[in-house]
Amino acid sequence: MKKHTSSFRKNPRTKDGFIMLTVVVIFLMISLGAALSLASIVYRESAVVRNSVRSTQSMYASESLQEDIFYRFVSSKDVPPTVTLTLNGATAEAVVEDLSGTKRITSVGDAENRIRKTEMILETGAGAAFFYGVQAGQGGFVMTNFTQIIGNVYSSGPIIGTNSASITGDVVSAEASGLIDGLDISGSAFAQRIEDSDIGGDAYYQSIFKTDVAGTEYPGSANQSELPLPISDEMVEEWKSVALAGGTATCPYSIGSDVTIGPLYIPCDLSIYDGTVTLTGPVWVDGDVSISGTSVIRVSSTLGSRSVPIIADDESDRASRGRFTLSNSSEYFGSGDDRSYVILLSQNNSAENGGSTKAITMSNSSAGKLVLYAGHGEIELSNNVDLSEVTAYRIRLSNSAIVRYETGLASLTFTSGPSGGYILESLKEVQ
Repeated sequence: MKKHTSSFRKNPRTKDGFIMLTVVVIFLMISLGAALSLASIVYRESAVVRNSVRSTQSMYASESLQEDIFYRFVSSKDVPPTVTLTLNGATAEAVVEDLSGTKRITSVGDAENRIRKTEMILETGAGAAFFYGVQAGQGGFVMTNFTQIIGNVYSSGPIIGTNSASITGDVVSAEASGLIDGLDISGSAFAQRIEDSDIGGDAYYQSIFKTDVAGTEYPGSANQSELPLPISDEMVEEWKSVALAGGTATCPYSIGSDVTIGPLYIPCDLSIYDGTVTLTGPVWVDGDVSISGTSVIRVSSTLGSRSVPIIADDESDRASRGRFTLSNSSEYFGSGDDRSYVILLSQNNSAENGGSTKAITMSNSSAGKLVLYAGHGEIELSNNVDLSEVTAYRIRLSNSAIVRYETGLASLTFTSGPSGGYILESLKEVQ
C-alpha cells in the first residue's frame, strides 16, 4: 500500500517563509518599540527646550520692566505703584515700594506660566544723570573734520556738521529752532529741519532737504521739547560750600608732583603741570585752571562708585575767568569703579551772554574717565581728544575729537551734595 506524505513536510520553502515572517514581525515590534522610545525622548527633550525658552522669555520680560522703571526714576518721570509690560508674548508686572529713602521694585515675569521674579533696590544719591554722549543748550554745537560721537546727542539749539562728522546714535535738535545739518547719523534724527545729512534710522521733521533716509520718514512731526541740563547751579553751589569747608589753600597754587587734595578751596588760579593728583572731595578754584604735560587726575580708590568735581568759578568775573585749559597728554581716571569719573566744571558764562571766551578748551591727546561740563559757557575739543561725556551751553568739536558715551553716566553720584535722583544698589533674581 502506498504511503502519503504531507506537502508541508515536503516543501522546505513554506517553512522558510514562516520563519521569515516571524523575523519580520519581531523586527517590526522592536523597531516600533525603539521608535516609541525615541519619540518619548524627543518629546521630553522638546518639552525641556520649550520650558527653557519660556523661562528665558519670562526673565527677559521681568528684567526689561526693571530697566524701564529704573530709567523713569533717574530721569525724574512719574512711576505708578504698579507697572506692567508685554514683550514677545511674555508679560511682567512690577510693584514699587517706598522704604524710607529707598525703592524696592519686585517684578514678576510670566511666559505660559513659567515664572521668573527679580528684585531691584534703588537708593537716593547725591548726583546727576547723563543720558547723552553730548548735550548742548540753546547755543547748540558744531562738529568738523572727522569728529565722532559714539552715543546719542541732544541739543536745545542747532547741530551742524562738516567734513565727515558722524554720530552713531540718535540725534535730537529741539524746539522750533531745531536744525540738523551736514551729519552722518547711524540712528534716528529729530528736528524742525534736516538738511544735507545721511540718516541710518528714521527721520522726524517739519522740513527736509538733500537728505538720504534709510528708515521711515515722518514729515509733520511735532518738535521735541527742550530738556534742562543735568547739573543745576544749586548743586554747584553745594559742592563749593563743601570745598570751602574743607580748608583754604595758600596762593599761588601749582602742582608738579604727586598730591592728594579735596575737599579744598583755592582762592586763585590753579596750574597742574606734572604728577598725579588724587581727589578725595570737591575742589573749588576761584580763578582759571591749567592742566598740561603728562599730568594724571584720578578719583581716590576709597570712594567706590563716587565721582568728584573740580569747579572753576570766579564769582567776580564769570565773563572772562573760571576757565579750564587742558593740553598735551593729560589723563583722567575714576576710582577703579566703572561708575566713577573726574568732573571738570566751569561756571564761565561768556557764551550764554554772547561773548567769545571759551569756558573749557581741550586738545592734544587728552583722554580718560572724564566729563566736561559748562552749563553757561562754550566747550571746544580738538586734536585726538577722547573722553566720556560733554555738556555745555555751546559745544565745538574739531580735528578727530571723539566722545564715547558710557552707560555708567546714567546714574552719576558724588561724594557730597543735594540728591540728584536714584542710583542702582542691587538687581537680582529672587524666589
